[in-house]
Amino acid sequence: MSHRSRVVRFAPVLAALLGLALPLAALADEAQLDAIAERVAELRELPPLPGIDNAFITADELRARLPAMLDEDYPPADAEAESRAYAALGLIPPGTDLRQLYEHLLGEQVAGYYDPRTDQMFVIGDGGALGPEEEFTYAHEVVHALQDANLDLGDVMESTQTANDDEALAVAALFEGDATAASFAYLLTDPSLAAAVAFAAPVDSAEFDTAPAAIAISLVFPYLAGQEFVSALYDEGGWQAVNDAYARLPVSTAQIMHPEKYLANDAPTPIALPDPVAALGPDWSLVNEDTLGELGVALLLANLQPGQGLDAFGGIALPIPARNAAAGWDGDRFALWSDGDQDVLILRSAWDSESDARAFARALQARTQERFGGTYATTAPADLTMTAPDIATRIVFDGSEVFYAQAPTPELAARALEAMR
Repeated sequence: MSHRSRVVRFAPVLAALLGLALPLAALADEAQLDAIAERVAELRELPPLPGIDNAFITADELRARLPAMLDEDYPPADAEAESRAYAALGLIPPGTDLRQLYEHLLGEQVAGYYDPRTDQMFVIGDGGALGPEEEFTYAHEVVHALQDANLDLGDVMESTQTANDDEALAVAALFEGDATAASFAYLLTDPSLAAAVAFAAPVDSAEFDTAPAAIAISLVFPYLAGQEFVSALYDEGGWQAVNDAYARLPVSTAQIMHPEKYLANDAPTPIALPDPVAALGPDWSLVNEDTLGELGVALLLANLQPGQGLDAFGGIALPIPARNAAAGWDGDRFALWSDGDQDVLILRSAWDSESDARAFARALQARTQERFGGTYATTAPADLTMTAPDIATRIVFDGSEVFYAQAPTPELAARALEAMR
């Protein structure tokens, strides 16, 4: 993964589209917009905004500008590196073009955006008075404007520019979960509006429905799991507890999925990986390095097909065995190395207990056997080796840590694993 989560990464891309936007106040009744903003501020218990710089942009204009915007914020080299690493992990099919996939998903799914750098708001639409769905979207984006004015949203987004996508996804879950919870609160104050949104014609989701499940679920995680996380904070101390979270940001998807870990300040164990040159020799270099997190581990183990992992109501519904095997996660780091002809994947993870580590190791063993069609041999009580056509893997669990190496040959897998240990 890259240095930012998908939600955070593409915010500047959408903000840059503002140059094509039309004045929203000229298309919708300004009194309607002001009333929405005032009501949202009241429900969110934040001071109302003196005014919002509103704009509309059409879906066609969005799609026309996306390639150029992605070139700036998601260069092809980054996309290619991530595609290779994700394919090596088994999260996406080999040959997937992540750059093109995100371009298509953004063009299909984005409905509005607030830009904290310019204090401007735009909603995707073709003009006219706001319909029920546009009103709901606008209420959601007003929350982001309130966050920016009162909780330093821009600084929060900048803070996610780290080489840890799991942490960035957790931060995105805070501010998107906040906006989702508050905009649903707004929706519920008007039964007719809620009914209109609930029974609106479904939007085109062909790109989302056919996207690799790991990508689709990562995109919706900040909104769905984030809303549950924010609700847990609200139950602890109302909106003030949510406000306080902006000063002590969540640091992992584990904290989002288990709010009690955030409340207890249960942070992940830092994980370090060796340098590929030191491990394998001067011809080897780093392609990609990042953190899977509890969500990523669960997705890796679940082996979902496109369209799977979401329930009938649109909620995240990962298979129970994968969720259970990932639930003891306490930190990880993976890397893809290459010498130009061969790739080596390594993954080092820490777990809450030895039993959690063993549960993950067993689940990883089952997943890789299913994936590569081989069978593990036990060379030591906690050392498993599998050799299949064109691939060799090693799994070693040592106390509460699990080490995994995947390489074209057993010798390369062994050297990579020993370098980790």
